Amino acid sequence: MFIYVITFLLVLRIIQIPYIDYRLEACLFAIIILNLASNPNSIINLEFKILNYLGKVSYGLYMYHSIAIILTIKLSIYFSI
Repeated sequence: MFIYVITFLLVLRIIQIPYIDYRLEACLFAIIILNLASNPNSIINLEFKILNYLGKVSYGLYMYHSIAIILTIKLSIYFSI
């Protein structure tokens, strides 16, 4: 809970720590992401059936997009576009 509060305050610039750029925020966000990924009893729950389904579908599309890019480049070269 402490990490969430500190990160929230830093992002909104309510508290400022001199001579510390965005490195502290990056580390705090990394801790939050690791907590969300590994702790089933986290404060924030990101497990939703619809989001899981959309994630699987969008990842599948992502895997095919490089093939579509290469195919588009080859076709544009072939047709001199």
